Amino acid sequence: MRRHNVPHLLETMAVVLFFGYFTLSFLQIHLYNSDFWWHLANGRLIAETGALPSSDPFSYTAPPALTNRMTVILRGNWLSELVFYHVFRLWNVKGIIILRSFLLVGMLLILFATLRRGGIYPLLALSAITAVFSVALHFSGERPQLFTFVIFVFILYLIESAIHGRAGHLYFIPPSVMLAANLHPGFILCLIPPFLYLLSLVVNRVRGRENGELRRVFIVSGLSLAAAAMNPAGLLVVVGLLRMSHYTAGTMEFVSPLTVYLNGFMPVMKGYVILLALSVCCMAAFRRFMAYHLTLLAVFLLMSLVWMRAIIFFACVAAVVLPGVLQKVMESGRWRIVHDFFRNRAAVAALVTMVTAGWLLLGEVAYFARYEYRADVTFSVPEGAADFLSTTDIKGRMFNEWGFGGYLIWRLYPDKKVFIDGRALYDDVIGDYNIIIAGGGTGRRTLDDILRSYDISYVVMPPLSPLGRIYPIVEKLIHDDSWTLIYHDHLCLIFLKLDGRNSEIVRIHGKDGVEGLGTIVVQASARAMRNRKNPNLFVSIGKAFYWMKKTSDAEKAFLHALDLAPDNDEILEWLHLVRGAPQKG
Repeated sequence: MRRHNVPHLLETMAVVLFFGYFTLSFLQIHLYNSDFWWHLANGRLIAETGALPSSDPFSYTAPPALTNRMTVILRGNWLSELVFYHVFRLWNVKGIIILRSFLLVGMLLILFATLRRGGIYPLLALSAITAVFSVALHFSGERPQLFTFVIFVFILYLIESAIHGRAGHLYFIPPSVMLAANLHPGFILCLIPPFLYLLSLVVNRVRGRENGELRRVFIVSGLSLAAAAMNPAGLLVVVGLLRMSHYTAGTMEFVSPLTVYLNGFMPVMKGYVILLALSVCCMAAFRRFMAYHLTLLAVFLLMSLVWMRAIIFFACVAAVVLPGVLQKVMESGRWRIVHDFFRNRAAVAALVTMVTAGWLLLGEVAYFARYEYRADVTFSVPEGAADFLSTTDIKGRMFNEWGFGGYLIWRLYPDKKVFIDGRALYDDVIGDYNIIIAGGGTGRRTLDDILRSYDISYVVMPPLSPLGRIYPIVEKLIHDDSWTLIYHDHLCLIFLKLDGRNSEIVRIHGKDGVEGLGTIVVQASARAMRNRKNPNLFVSIGKAFYWMKKTSDAEKAFLHALDLAPDNDEILEWLHLVRGAPQKG
């Protein structure tokens, strides 16, 4: 074997091993996304009826006529929902997990191919892909947006191909956009790169820099916009964007990562922070950027600082743009010595990378040998509650937590319909939902008035909000003598109104609400194992122990919360209350 072929062989093996590691890592994530289930139910409905929905059949609160938002939500994901349904029907949860992994690994492969086409060194390209992988682990939810991720990076690949001399590849963008438009309303993000590329060429033309591709890119951009309208919802998604904040207020993925990380609500995405820091540093060398690359990076960087959901798109853009800039910087000036040092030791660097990849892959293989494909019943899927409700004939209607709605639709429709789910279709219902989970009414409308107006007789809730706080409605119902607990497990609580309509169910299943406090402790403890920096989780544990009259345990929980948030007045008040309370037993 020729000596100069050794580094190339080692680099190839390192890439293969790393992608094997990426694949096994994605495969070992349980099916967890709460929205997946209503997408699955909608896919089943479309497959069984042979038509797209003209109204919402799953919730009893939706209006009979389609609004613009309902059209986008009910029809805008139709193709991906059919794919999900048929894969699930054939291979159940296992098929969905494999499909998700295939899409995410495909996204990484396209990014790697994009970098290699641009002449980026294999190990530098692999480093960028690894950063994107670490971010993608946080965006692996089984939703139609997975298809958008793949098409988005494919469009980046096509534009980079055009930049490097394959201009004809641009004509693949319009059909890609049309496909994306029928898979997920997030297709609108796929239009940003080609239009920014067009803008950069227009600016160059104004500055007197001739570019023969301007006409071609103009045609492609126009065709892409026309293709985007070729879906059952047309361009109504653009109208929806204008009111997006109304429907997404408080939803974690639409909150700024600065808010999320500074308050400890989620662990920091290290890959995102690295790419963010590199982006800011590289912008100091802005003269080394193409206008298109600089604008693309800046736009998605700003988007990622505003919405958590945009982080994955920023990571993909940064992975495409930054390695080229870094490679140019290393090949010239003061960094040349570093560049030469590693290039002269390419075989050693490739060997170290290959050994690291092999070690990581072996670790994943050991875990994968014991892995079971299943839904995440610990944190997101109320399987036990759905089993209970499917065999219990409760008179009256259900109120349910937003995240539970999708799975309850999949399991209980058409026998039982939900109050709300992740689609959030109707303004008035969203308002009433927020009032109910807050445990109180407004003005002349009391909580009982609102529940009575919907004929709600039972409430299906997890104990904790996404931020780790006990839902106020759960606190209220646990201590309310006019309600009784009829079901609880590690994830879910079901309360029943004592109004005489379900006396037999109360006789068989009725429990003291205090029994549900164990669910709070279990959920908060399990989530604290994942994120030890969220003080809300320890406050929730402390409250539950206090109501159990285990004041010593409650004090420990509140003290830990105080360590995380020393200036929190609520924690100080609870500590004062606990220290003045008698210990149980």
